[in-house]
Amino acid sequence: MAERRMFKKSVIESDAFLDMPSSTRLLYYDIGMMADDDGFINNIKRIIRMTGASEDDLNVLIARSFVIKFESGIIVIKHWKMHNYIKKDRYKPTIYQNERNMLELINNEYFFNPTGIIDLSNAFIESAETPNIQEKIIKDTESNQNVSVVDTESNQDGYVGKDRLGKDRLGKDRLGKVSLGKVNKNNKTKSAVVFSKIFEENNLSQMITESLQEFIEHRKQIRAPMSELAIKKMIKKLSAYDEITQIKMIDKSIENGWKGVFDIDEKNTNKPAVNNNNKTKSSNKFINFEQRDNDYDAIEKKAMQMLLAENKEKEDSG
Repeated sequence: MAERRMFKKSVIESDAFLDMPSSTRLLYYDIGMMADDDGFINNIKRIIRMTGASEDDLNVLIARSFVIKFESGIIVIKHWKMHNYIKKDRYKPTIYQNERNMLELINNEYFFNPTGIIDLSNAFIESAETPNIQEKIIKDTESNQNVSVVDTESNQDGYVGKDRLGKDRLGKDRLGKVSLGKVNKNNKTKSAVVFSKIFEENNLSQMITESLQEFIEHRKQIRAPMSELAIKKMIKKLSAYDEITQIKMIDKSIENGWKGVFDIDEKNTNKPAVNNNNKTKSSNKFINFEQRDNDYDAIEKKAMQMLLAENKEKEDSG
């Protein structure tokens, strides 16, 4: 997941944004800093406590159409794609695919679309081009034309966030048509959706979820993709440890190229095996040379006796 977050000046300097209380604006900034790469948050209550904000501040953001709240409690920033363009090599799709499928991305702005009907009355008008786009969408909807999907996930520069209206996308759909009833699922594999459901069912924290996603990607890179059963067993094994230990175990497996996760002391490839049979009594020896078994105390004692005897002879002769 990308580490940097940005905010578009035309959004946060708008009258609609600046008219809100300072506590509401601070809450918006904190949500933006902690959201995933698609602008989703699953711990809004914790962020409210950390920020010192209140439920009223969140309600203001919802009423002013700066965030969208789902029945599941998940929050998404409405103008996320305006704020952040994330490179594909750093982009990680949100795990909240059920909520993502209820949204339509039009002109880099999320719209709630569970039924195929979009309310454009609160759309953010950034330039003179925007009203024309909205007028065209409404016109196509009224004429019940079959239309293609907005390209929500990529652009020519390899960044995630920019969308392109009126491009060829599905089947025989052509220029000038925008889909309101279906969401583009080209970038959403079946396995990703399955894993997302497993994560939600096990009520995993965002940190554990991100670590597991990294491990799943690691398994793909070593050409050993994980099955649904494998990820379930792995989560069950990790559940015996605290959250910090779980993350350490996952990180260590990725660093060492392992296919599974192990207790921190269970598998340590950094310590080579030692053959106790080849050990000598003393570890003080040179490579390829055997240590001599000499009694240095006895040698020193004998040398001292010889020195004393020599001195005595000189005294007697003098």
